[in-house]
Order: sequence, then structure tokens, then C-alpha cells
Amino acid sequence: MNDVPRIVGLMCTVLVVLYAARKITFRLELIRSSQEIGALPYEDSAIYKAAQAFASGRPADEVKQGLSGSYQLNPGDAERIIAAALPNRADVDGGYGAFLQAVNDVLGGDVYQRTLFRES
Repeated sequence: MNDVPRIVGLMCTVLVVLYAARKITFRLELIRSSQEIGALPYEDSAIYKAAQAFASGRPADEVKQGLSGSYQLNPGDAERIIAAALPNRADVDGGYGAFLQAVNDVLGGDVYQRTLFRES
């Protein structure tokens, strides 16, 4: 009878350790992938990929789909970003800088560099 609480406690401990290991692994993978493309760890590569798609003239729905992969944005934010950046699509950079400026405006800070066009 005394073995049941001990086994339950051991199982709970194992589950907590596995959950913590999963979270740490995810964070390390995020940092590694960010460093691979030259971004800072708090930058999301999905934002830069969506900006490149926007600058290359891809349809707005495809760009929104790319933004949906970002962990920093809510579902409604993509619509606001596209609406703010669309008038600047005819710029020399295809609206790349304006797109990242719109993302920065939505996030409320200068997280993404607007002057650097990143090749993937």
C-alpha cells in the first residue's frame, strides 16, 4: 500500500523532468536556428522570410500564412502588418523595410532591422 504514493511521486517527477528537458531543447533549437541566419535570439526567422516573400511580390495570403508561423504575432496582427506595408510595395526594396517597420510598430519596439536585406 505504501508503494503506490511512491510510484505516483516518481512518475510525476519523471514527467516534470521530461517536460523541462523538452522546453530547454526547444529554446536551444530556437537560438541555434536564429544564429544560423544571423538573427538575434529574440528575432523570429519567420518574420524575415515573410518580409522577403512580401518584397518579392508574393500574394498577401501567402505572406499572411508565413506570418502565422511566428511565435511573436497574434492572428490579427498579420492583417495590420500587410495593410501598413502594402502602400510601400513599389519602393526600391519592394517594401521590405516598410514591412519590417510595420512589424516593429505592431510589436511596439525596434526588434527587426529594416536596413538589412537577408538572403535565405
